[in-house]
Amino acid sequence: QQGDTVDAVKITAREVFAKPPARYTEGSLVKKLEELGIGRPSTYASIMSAIQARGYVKKGESEGEPRKITEIALFDENARASFEGGTERGSASSSAARPWRRAEPTRPEKDGPCIFIRTVTEKTGATKGKLLPTPVGELVADFLTDHFNQVVDYGFTAEIETDLDKIAEQKLERVKMLRDFYDPFSKLIKDSDGITRYNNATALGQDPKTGKPIYAKIGKNGGFIQLGDNEKESGEKPRFAPLPKGKTVKTVTYEEALKQLALPALPRTLGKAKDGTEIIAAAGPFGPYLKCGKYNVPIKGYDPYTIDLKTAEPLYQKKVDSIIADWGDISIIIGAYGPYVKGPGRFNNVKIPKDQDPKKITREEAEKMLAEKPKGRRTSRATARGSSRHPSHKTARKKSSAKKTTKKK
Repeated sequence: QQGDTVDAVKITAREVFAKPPARYTEGSLVKKLEELGIGRPSTYASIMSAIQARGYVKKGESEGEPRKITEIALFDENARASFEGGTERGSASSSAARPWRRAEPTRPEKDGPCIFIRTVTEKTGATKGKLLPTPVGELVADFLTDHFNQVVDYGFTAEIETDLDKIAEQKLERVKMLRDFYDPFSKLIKDSDGITRYNNATALGQDPKTGKPIYAKIGKNGGFIQLGDNEKESGEKPRFAPLPKGKTVKTVTYEEALKQLALPALPRTLGKAKDGTEIIAAAGPFGPYLKCGKYNVPIKGYDPYTIDLKTAEPLYQKKVDSIIADWGDISIIIGAYGPYVKGPGRFNNVKIPKDQDPKKITREEAEKMLAEKPKGRRTSRATARGSSRHPSHKTARKKSSAKKTTKKK
């Protein structure tokens, strides 16, 4: 109660780090849109699908990285055993905490509180389930904010949503609303004709060997380092290198860029496999891979700039072993989910039934399976866009058709 004397059982000082604002999840982003008056329940699903299908954001997968922090405490030596587990409020779990040790080991033992210190481990930077902006997303956002600020303004967008509701309720003339929107918008479009190519490039400095400028830029596949300008007159092309892992065009330094430019150029030849096939490490729009004759082997998790022949050869051999039959444009492959027939082009696959032996399938049978596979299979991008259509859209179209039919009757 007020006025009572409180004895300090334990006083702890814990090292803390400043944390940036939490990233949005799909749920928290929808909640924010609702607060701003942007979108409607029937459009939230399409918004979430569109920003991911277009590559503006991606869902994080990291569980976080361990980080060591220091705790200093003042408590009585006799109470040390009760605090040793590290389960007290505000502390790390016992599995991540080291035992307390006296901060003054040379101090003679005496009764009363003493200073103790220990190191604990906590996870930081977890991104699983969070929507992380991609370099392309940041580029688009910066461009729209710089040149179309009034269009991407939250208040403007919410007002448009309100006007659309009024039109649906027949309280506002749609032509007037469209004219009020389009006239200033068309002026912005015309004014944007003079905008130079917008790549948000960051000049980092000059190469000490050649004197050429070094830039950090954003392309359609993400960020990269560029050495030299686009010299059309001399015909000399600039050299490119990837950004260091975990870096962006805004955080990469000049020294880090020089290290990246010192990496060997891609594609790079690693050597020959035991069967004589030349193995080449390369990077493409879908990530790093090995070019092994007529086969391309993805090497997710490996660095194409540092991978060696000893590491690459087993990956190539695993690919060879997974191919049961190869007729050029058609092949039978053992994949992660079982054997399947792969036809020409991307996403032209059909799974082989469990009761059928993939080793006994002929080319004619494989062609027939591809021809008879269920139609309507789309690419992942198209599927994402298609899934963005909310069920209410179909319902609305049905209702509209019903109204037209009623009027005709």
